[in-house]
Amino acid sequence: EEHWKEYKTFRIPAPVHAVNGPMSRFDFTYLRTEGLEQIFTKSDLKYLWLDGYVQNLPPNEMIQYVRYGMMHRSVELLLKAGFTKLVWMKISQEPCRGINWQGKSLQRILGLPKRHVRKMQQINPDTNTLRIFRELTEEERDLISAELLEKLTDHCRYRSLSVIRDRVELYIPFPKWIRYMNEQSGPRIYTETWLDYIEMCRNLGAELNRKKILLPEDLRTAHDMAVACWNEKEDERKTEGIRRNARQDDFAAGGLMILPADSQKKLSLESAALNHCTS
Repeated sequence: EEHWKEYKTFRIPAPVHAVNGPMSRFDFTYLRTEGLEQIFTKSDLKYLWLDGYVQNLPPNEMIQYVRYGMMHRSVELLLKAGFTKLVWMKISQEPCRGINWQGKSLQRILGLPKRHVRKMQQINPDTNTLRIFRELTEEERDLISAELLEKLTDHCRYRSLSVIRDRVELYIPFPKWIRYMNEQSGPRIYTETWLDYIEMCRNLGAELNRKKILLPEDLRTAHDMAVACWNEKEDERKTEGIRRNARQDDFAAGGLMILPADSQKKLSLESAALNHCTS
């Protein structure tokens, strides 16, 4: 039929659990892909067919895909809207907290208004990305770019967003930081780049109340310069210790002479030449 209806009697065995983790009883099943499209499109599974996706599913995940696809219309809606990671997590038995699999629209499934659903489509999020996005305020959700959200997710994979928020808000309101980081986004800019930069500036005694220092025009360049200044300061501290404790005389034996390094810079150059550790 052309309209959706629930198949309450449709049953497929769930995966059993092996000693070393989940393992389906279908793990050693061979899947014939000849005519697979017709099997889907000319049956009650026609709404679950997505060319290029279904063919690549291994047998055990194919079975779970059919199982959940027949149980929940949300599987079809998510897949066709580009949310392939969420569908894969479901059929792979991954934790999928925060997803309303009974929902009949993307807004209800994800628990987000339409404008935020569109932003999520740019990312193809997993449940962790959705978790981070939900921890943002409405203002922050509207402000944040898809690229910055992905980087925040990587940084907060095993922690709460509040950890970063608390550190940022020691110096600047979080929405203002989001606007700044949106402009700084790039392949070598991460959320921790600014946090590392600020920490080094604080240790160097920089005036963090000055906007040019707090929010530099080029964050990567400013970060690299702060690293260089910090390394120079550390070298001075180490050099002082070396000169305080080093031998004051040269040592000769067997026709060879040892010249003790009298600075961290010389020690680092020697270590680099000999491929030694410099610490």
